[in-house]
Parts: sequence; structure tokens; C-alpha cells
Amino acid sequence: MKHQVKLPERISSVLREWPEDGMGYQLVDLILKNGRIIKGQVVLDSSLWSTDMDVESNMVESVRKGSRNNAA
Repeated sequence: MKHQVKLPERISSVLREWPEDGMGYQLVDLILKNGRIIKGQVVLDSSLWSTDMDVESNMVESVRKGSRNNAA
């Protein structure tokens, strides 16, 4: 079941500097603290990540620009 994870402010502040990929969203790759990279994720309003994974915001280490090719 999908739930929304509010990304940490340090991640959101980076995303606010990047252009949107569409109206109100960005496609990104999220890097977790355990080293796992979750590709092609949609983040709404630079802060909300909708996922079916069991993760919390403090598990997100960093973000990089994603690719449309990775999006589900």
C-alpha cells in the first residue's frame, strides 16, 4: 500500500533548486543511508515521495536527478 514520505528538509532544499519534470513533480533517484539506490521516483512539491516501501524520511541520505527512462 502506498504512503507518502516527507523528505528531510536538506533534501527538499536541494530539490527546490532543480527544475520540475512536470507540473509539480520531479523524477529523482533517492539514495538511502544503507547505500541502496531507488531509481525513477516521483517527488511531489519537492518534498513528498509516494512509495510502497517501508521507509522513513531519516533513511534518505541524498538525491540525484533521475531519468524518465527509469520511471515506472
